[in-house]
Amino acid sequence: MGSRKTLILVASVAIAAIGGFILFGWLGSVQDRANADAATVDVWVVKQDIPAGTYGQEAATVIQKAHQQKQFVPANAIKNPKEITDRVAAAPLLKNQTVTSDMFVSPNSAAVDTGIAGRLEKVESDDMTAITITVDQTRGVAGLIQPGDFVNIMSVGICEGTCPEDAEELLLAKQARYIYQKAEVLAIDKRPKLNASEQIQANSEANVEGDEGDVSQTTENEGLITLRVPAVPAQWIATLPPENIYLTLVGRDYEPQPQGPIPNDAPLPAENAEVLTPYGKDGLPENK
Repeated sequence: MGSRKTLILVASVAIAAIGGFILFGWLGSVQDRANADAATVDVWVVKQDIPAGTYGQEAATVIQKAHQQKQFVPANAIKNPKEITDRVAAAPLLKNQTVTSDMFVSPNSAAVDTGIAGRLEKVESDDMTAITITVDQTRGVAGLIQPGDFVNIMSVGICEGTCPEDAEELLLAKQARYIYQKAEVLAIDKRPKLNASEQIQANSEANVEGDEGDVSQTTENEGLITLRVPAVPAQWIATLPPENIYLTLVGRDYEPQPQGPIPNDAPLPAENAEVLTPYGKDGLPENK
C-alpha cells in the first residue's frame, strides 16, 4: 500500500513538473512574440502632403526614413524610395503616412485624378501658379515639348552691365542668359499634362484606331506653353519680353547647376582645347 502511494506521489510530481515546463515554454513564446512585435523596423513616411499624380522621383524628396514597431508596419511598406521611381501617386498622401507600394502606380495602368487645381497645390511653403508664355517653333524646341516635360528658360539680348554703343557688332555683347532651370510644363496650348486615367483613355482610343503602345499628346503645338511655377518666378517670367524668351528641353533627371554669363574676352568653345565640342574635348561618348 505504501509503495502505491509513493508511485502516485512520484507521478503527481512528474506531471506537475511537465506542466510547469510546458507553461514556462508557453510563457517564453508569448514573451518572444511580444518582443518581436515591439521591435522596430525602418519605414519611409511622408514629411509633407503629396498631391495625387506626383511622380515617385519628386515624391522621394519629401519622404523620410523613420522607425515603427514591426506589428504596425504594413506588409507592403516600401523599403527603398527607388521602388516608386517612374510611378505616380494614385491619391493624395498626407503627412506622417507610411509609404506603401500600392500608393504609387504605373501612369498607364491605373486611374489618377489630379485636375489642374490639384497640380497647383503648394510645394513646401510656395504657392504654385500657372503662367503661359508664347514661343515660336525655333524658340520652343520645334514644338517637341510635351505636357509634363521640363524646360530651361533663357532670355536673349541681355547685356552684362550696360550695353556698349557697338553692342550690335560685338559677338557676345548681347547674350542669352538662363533665367530659370527645370520649370515644369503644365500644359501645351489647351492640352494639360495627362494623368494616368487620361493616358489610359488615350491609349484605348489609339488602340481602337490601330495604333500600338503608349500614346503621347502629339497634336500640333501652336506655341502656347503653360508652366507650373511659384508666384515670384511667375513675376520674373512675365517681365521678360516675349520675343526674347528661348526654351531648352531637359530630361526628368536633369540636375540644375548655376550658369554664369559668357565672358566677352574668353576664347570661343571651339577655340578652347579643353572644350571644343558640346560634350567636352573628346566629343560625344560612343555609347550615347
